[in-house]
Amino acid sequence: MAVFQPHRYSRTAAFLEEFAQAFGDADQVILTDIYSAGEPNPSGLSGQQLADQIATHQDQVQYCPTLEDVQAQLVHQLRPGDMALFLGAGNLNHIIPDVMATVVANLPPLVRQG
Repeated sequence: MAVFQPHRYSRTAAFLEEFAQAFGDADQVILTDIYSAGEPNPSGLSGQQLADQIATHQDQVQYCPTLEDVQAQLVHQLRPGDMALFLGAGNLNHIIPDVMATVVANLPPLVRQG
């Protein structure tokens, strides 16, 4: 599972098609809104637009605009043996400890100990 937080509106706009094609080998993509890093968004580009572009190359893409939405989705979907790759230069890493703790806490006792 690829979890992607695009970084900066200008970079996302410049590489929109490249980003759209980059996730073809992922089983599933979860995409957040664009992390602005203080940059203005004169074109009104959104994470939803990027998700729509990714969907032309990848069947399993979900747009979760906030980190809370991403966290809820991951906790709901991750199963033992799954791998989640977090990609982003913003604040996406802030949810990783809570996601992992919740996923591990929900594992059956033998899997947690193993």
